[in-house]
Amino acid sequence: MNPPPEFPPPADALLRFDLTEDSHHQFPVLRIHGQLTNGGWPSLAEACANMPGRLRVLDFSGVTHCQTGSEDAASFGRQVGRQNAGAREPSCHVLVAPGDLLFGLCRVIQMNLDMARVKAAVFRSVSAATRWLEEENLLRDVAGN
Repeated sequence: MNPPPEFPPPADALLRFDLTEDSHHQFPVLRIHGQLTNGGWPSLAEACANMPGRLRVLDFSGVTHCQTGSEDAASFGRQVGRQNAGAREPSCHVLVAPGDLLFGLCRVIQMNLDMARVKAAVFRSVSAATRWLEEENLLRDVAGN
């Protein structure tokens, strides 16, 4: 995997992103840390757009506070859906959210991605997401092929 792209600091300085790699399958994982507010969604959309390949795993496990709502999550989902408009092979988005509030917000994102015909799924853990990726045979897309 190439060195992670440099992400601009979010407008909301309480939120940060780290691009890591799954230790077994080497797919990219964008780990989100800190406080998620409505000001953090645009930076998250930009970071997501800059991820390598077509498989996008967003891990919200590091979010410590969530001060945003479903309309912000829906807007994020629509924006990511637009990023995939016209793509020959749209990306697949896997959202990991262990807590109830973030899980619900991620389901809103998933619904908006589904409406844009972008494959998406929400899980409580990265290990559950990985099992699904294996079952769906989606790990072949890790390198963007």
